[in-house]
Amino acid sequence: MTRALAHLFRGDWSAAWAFHPLAPLLVLVATAALIWWLGVRKLGWRPIGRQMLDAGLLSSAVLFLAVWVVRLDANTLPPVGSLFSR
Repeated sequence: MTRALAHLFRGDWSAAWAFHPLAPLLVLVATAALIWWLGVRKLGWRPIGRQMLDAGLLSSAVLFLAVWVVRLDANTLPPVGSLFSR
């Protein structure tokens, strides 16, 4: 995900997609969460309810796990061997 986000912030969307297809979604969700948090702190918006927050976190975790399983099955995970080899 880190490499995908680095490519995304450099504007290289195809490389970001190749490293992790959910990187743009993560940026979008993080931006929305930051805006909502600022709205709660500065504008008096109501905080997100605990059930809604739990449902969002659980569905995000399931989505990320599903992408990992599909990419593992399709043998399209990015290489990480160079991280552990000497």
